[in-house]
Amino acid sequence: GEIIGNGFGRLRSEEQLIQLNTYLEQKVEEKTKDVINLLKLNRAIVDNVGLIVISTDPSGIIRSINPFAEKILGYSPSEVVGLSTPLIFHDSSEMLYKIEKYFTVEERNCYSQFELLSKLGLNESNFNNGNEWTLISKNGMKINTLLTISELNNEDDETIGFVGVAIDITSKRKAEEQLRKSENENNAIINAVPDIFFKLNREGIYLDYRNNANQVLLADPDVFIGNSIYNVLPSDLAKKSMDALEESFSTRKIVQCDYSLEFNNKLSFYENRIIAISDSEALSIIREITERKKIEESLSATTQNLTNLIQNLRSGTLFENAARKIY
Repeated sequence: GEIIGNGFGRLRSEEQLIQLNTYLEQKVEEKTKDVINLLKLNRAIVDNVGLIVISTDPSGIIRSINPFAEKILGYSPSEVVGLSTPLIFHDSSEMLYKIEKYFTVEERNCYSQFELLSKLGLNESNFNNGNEWTLISKNGMKINTLLTISELNNEDDETIGFVGVAIDITSKRKAEEQLRKSENENNAIINAVPDIFFKLNREGIYLDYRNNANQVLLADPDVFIGNSIYNVLPSDLAKKSMDALEESFSTRKIVQCDYSLEFNNKLSFYENRIIAISDSEALSIIREITERKKIEESLSATTQNLTNLIQNLRSGTLFENAARKIY
């Protein structure tokens, strides 16, 4: 009986071991499926993301290149995988410039160009300078990118490769260049116009100015910058200017506001054109028109005299002075 009992005990232990082994195999299979699904998900993300993704082995030889990188750079995997390093995509003159800028002579002699590239990519402090790179496609087109490099390590923390991810910022750089060009053109135009420019916000606060006319201002910049037009201009002129400012923001059109101002015992006339340049700021362009005003008044008086003369001639009446001069 003891022998039979021991036999049943062994059988139960063996059954438990078999059950445990089956359970472990199921768990391993589930985990394997999870890993496979995760790898498929990662591959789907890498294949469809709008980023240049390139992986290499520890020496820099390309192991994979995603479809977006193929499209942008123009190289197929068969042309670069196992054959080249990512240096094939880089501007060689830019590479040499950055290597000389960020590394000592000793470092340049000690490491390969790919190793120096990976060090720059791994150094987050260089994100705004060292990691901006110009890539060159197969057809010679230059692509502005921001490049980050991640190190791939195994369970023993040994480097088994690198992954480089580059964001195409070519459109952004072109837009910035266009903006700089536009700003330079605007500045050139403003500098060529002999007027006084004031930048104000919607509340009528002076934000900035430029006095291209070299005229004496009503107040010093220290007084009016950051101050309201109500505290700088005479009350009636301040209200007139504020109405024009509000109309400009409302209509998005140039609003002209002419006025006269007595300054240093001299009455001068001005033309003020106000245009909203954003939702919160406007430009006030002021030009002195005193001489033009005088000419207009003189022309108006001459025109009136001629009108009177014509009317008198039609009625047969002519006015002369003592010297028989028509007046």
